[in-house]
Amino acid sequence: VTVMEAAVRDENEIRYTRIKNSKKKGYARLVTNVGVVNIELDCDLCPQTCENFIKHCANKYYVGSLFHRSIKNFIIQGGDPTGTGSGGKSIWNKPFRDECNSKLQHTGRGMLSMANSGPNTNKSQFFFTYRSCKGLNGKHTVFGRIVGGIETLSAMEAIPTDNKDRPQSDIVIEDTIVFVNPYDEVDAELKAERERQEKRQVEEEKATGTIRSVKSTKSSTADDPTSTSQVFRTGVGKYISDQVYTNAKKVAATTDEDNEYSQKKKRKLASTSSGGTLNFNQW
Repeated sequence: VTVMEAAVRDENEIRYTRIKNSKKKGYARLVTNVGVVNIELDCDLCPQTCENFIKHCANKYYVGSLFHRSIKNFIIQGGDPTGTGSGGKSIWNKPFRDECNSKLQHTGRGMLSMANSGPNTNKSQFFFTYRSCKGLNGKHTVFGRIVGGIETLSAMEAIPTDNKDRPQSDIVIEDTIVFVNPYDEVDAELKAERERQEKRQVEEEKATGTIRSVKSTKSSTADDPTSTSQVFRTGVGKYISDQVYTNAKKVAATTDEDNEYSQKKKRKLASTSSGGTLNFNQW
């Protein structure tokens, strides 16, 4: 892990802690050729998963993609731009960890959950439940639900499928709209805090007479280990203190454990994965 990667990860931990404490939900809409579904997203319970989905919606990543798999009385799956069931990427261009939460279960019709090929392999694919699917609890991250347009889900379920569960008539995502994005609010707060801290730092340096000219700063900063600039690390989050990072890390301490677990299971998953699709046969 590079210094920059560590800084980005640490700042995300702070962002996600803020999101959890805010208790705020996200809201988005999927416009399909068979109708519209409005979705409530549990950003406060699954901050990383919801950020991935919200940013994909905001960037129109899903526009033009198909719901490529539909199993009556079970689920309908989409989110793969290739339409094959084996494609798709996260907003970080790599798989991310599960955020299964006991408060969120595959209970009832219209629950939104992540498709995967094993633990901690989330990318872009997701599915809606046609009914309760208790066998998926703890294996897939539930991160939202349909709060408007449940009749659209019924229209999807009514479309006949072939012997590979692929709808015989295309179900296309024509547009994605984000109504509420809690991450924008948190990012604005953190930016304002950094700017205030930088301003205080400059004022303190002026008061103590440690402000130097731009020319002398460029020539002497590297040789001056006693510089009073409050820079705690390089890159993203450099003005956030170590204490703040420490507190955030306590909340997100399971991240590294999950990643380590994922690496240990990597070979096993490779042998049991069905090409990146959601494999329900073993359940």
